[in-house]
Amino acid sequence: MDEELLDVVIEVQTPCELLELLKRDVQLNITDVRRVGDDRISHLISFPAGKAKEVQQLLQRLGFEFKALGASGERCHAVVTKRCTVCRAITGHRAFMVFGRLNEEGLMEFRFISDFKSYRGILGELQKHQIPHRVKGITRYKPGGILTENQERVLLIALKSGFFDYPRKITLEELAGRLGVTPPALSETLRRGMRKLLEHYFSATPETFR
Repeated sequence: MDEELLDVVIEVQTPCELLELLKRDVQLNITDVRRVGDDRISHLISFPAGKAKEVQQLLQRLGFEFKALGASGERCHAVVTKRCTVCRAITGHRAFMVFGRLNEEGLMEFRFISDFKSYRGILGELQKHQIPHRVKGITRYKPGGILTENQERVLLIALKSGFFDYPRKITLEELAGRLGVTPPALSETLRRGMRKLLEHYFSATPETFR
């Protein structure tokens, strides 16, 4: 892999109407975004189970297509679809969305993983649409020459998405769906990548027994 991966957090004054819901203390979070056609975006959202009816009515009033998916614990999950300039810019440049949420300043924060070309393309599109934004944080991961490009990208996304946390923040099936691959294919990529990293670690730190 000859180009570094970027872990980026941008702060955006977004025109997305989901922001109006976030400002209403509905405790709504965006956990995934995907393109549907040329200009429409599908958002995977979560919100408190006790506010399910309120959230659905507000979304439908704003013109979002709403599809309930179920509940886990005290939160409900649903998919809503509509145009969204910021999310379209991120997904359109092949970046991987880690999350979208409202910060303490009342602005949206989007965290995504991309290469440098995609990163510049995203910022360029936000400027083109005159959407106020600033880069809040950026971490560069230089290739180590140990993993393939795909293994490095998948392992970084898995790490940042909470796949290796305890308890896990995302399942293998959910991560595979967001990456657009099958769970067996993702499992094999993770296994091969982890094996390479372990082999490199233990070959670099041999221990002599006496």
